[in-house]
Amino acid sequence: MKERPIFESKEPNKNLVELNDDDKKVVTKALKDLIQSAGFLLDMVLKDTLTEEMRETLTSLIATYSRDGLRPLGFQDQATKDHDDLVRRLRNANMDNEELRQQLGQKVSLEDLREKMKTIARAFREWGDYHGFGYIGDIHFDSYGCLNGNMHLSTHISGNRSEGLRKMGFELTDDRDGEAMFATDENFKLLQKMIRENFGPDASMSYGKIDMHSFSDERPHMREVEVRLRDLDVMQPWIDEYLERRKQSFDKERNKNKQEV
Repeated sequence: MKERPIFESKEPNKNLVELNDDDKKVVTKALKDLIQSAGFLLDMVLKDTLTEEMRETLTSLIATYSRDGLRPLGFQDQATKDHDDLVRRLRNANMDNEELRQQLGQKVSLEDLREKMKTIARAFREWGDYHGFGYIGDIHFDSYGCLNGNMHLSTHISGNRSEGLRKMGFELTDDRDGEAMFATDENFKLLQKMIRENFGPDASMSYGKIDMHSFSDERPHMREVEVRLRDLDVMQPWIDEYLERRKQSFDKERNKNKQEV
């Protein structure tokens, strides 16, 4: 006996949904991803292995794939409409924010901007002198308004600073010019942690120069790393510290001049 289809239409060619090739690709990919994510979720539920993190991840993916797959089919539930409306409002808000930033930027004179940039750069360099590893080389601001600086490591670590770094877990070695930092993943992670603790979670770091030749052993040393600060507001405490140090220096010089008169 021939098995009857579950869904049988008396008029098979009427009211067919027409999809172009691009829409078919979108729907096919979304449904495959949806089935895979739903399968993972089902398996974890049945095995009692579903964690809160995976619950959030998988349900979010399922909702996203559902929206992506249903949109080309011409179906939009209220959640999809709310999501699309939120995306439009966020885009408009971002454009308004960008326009406001441009207007604010136009109100600042170039001379004031130059002095502000000098203060930020000097405060960052002094952070390296007093709290970092000694010397911060080239500093520049990119087109996104981020501060970028090269922090030198290998020839400026000595005395109490090296002892403190060892206590923090850094692996150092004796170099002919002082103590150098090994180019290891653990040292890099500790550097990244140190930078983010001082300049916020948006701060990033990448390898600069690695010294492959050695003076006392065969292991490579990190000579410098490149630091990038996206949020310049995090510089304010270091700017305040720098300005206070400058003020104390000026006051000391003024008092000295008074005594000489």
